[in-house]
Amino acid sequence: PPGEYRLAAGVLTADKIRLKTGRGDQVDLGTVQVLPREHNFSPPEMANPMQADFGGAALVGFNLNPTELHAGDALDLTLFWWGANGFSREWAIFAHLIDAAGNIRAQTDSFPVEGTFPTTAWVNGEFITDRHAIVLPADVPPGEYRLEVGLYDPRTFERVPVGGGDAVALPVVVRVDN
Repeated sequence: PPGEYRLAAGVLTADKIRLKTGRGDQVDLGTVQVLPREHNFSPPEMANPMQADFGGAALVGFNLNPTELHAGDALDLTLFWWGANGFSREWAIFAHLIDAAGNIRAQTDSFPVEGTFPTTAWVNGEFITDRHAIVLPADVPPGEYRLEVGLYDPRTFERVPVGGGDAVALPVVVRVDN
């Protein structure tokens, strides 16, 4: 949360014992001021609007470029979220590139906006723009693929329910050529 915080440093041994100094077991480095983050309440421009309700937030659209690529290339996926009731837990976002047999061929997993906008801080009516690069392995076979997106707890792998399942399929086909 925004506010003024004291910054201190100390040294732990391998046994997690704090080393003592002449003034205790840590050195005061001063204070830092944490500013509130800006919230965006204006809908962003998106190429593919959609609606997928995750309870505390909704996936309201995405941009994807390119949709035709080669093995070793990267997909640039931007997800647009809208904060609703908020979340009491920090969820990570996954995006999976899935082949016709249901196998995950490429993926990305991260906390929102490279870890800077945790889901516990999303507020009602806020739009969050979250970019992901999905790098295709050099040996991914040519073919048509689909993308699935969801939220999960990286400690337990529990997923947030959405639309009767635990992931949402984006309405797009990704083609991989030789």
